[in-house]
Amino acid sequence: MVEGVRCPYCDSLFPDKAALSKHIDQVHLGKGLLEGDRRKW
Repeated sequence: MVEGVRCPYCDSLFPDKAALSKHIDQVHLGKGLLEGDRRKW
């Protein structure tokens, strides 16, 4: 079994939730959303 977490958007595999969160923030949602900027919601 492969360890890690998969991105729900693109199915990429990451070693931990922190790396996944950074990926989602930068690639799928754009900067700021997971850093407390909710204006894009």
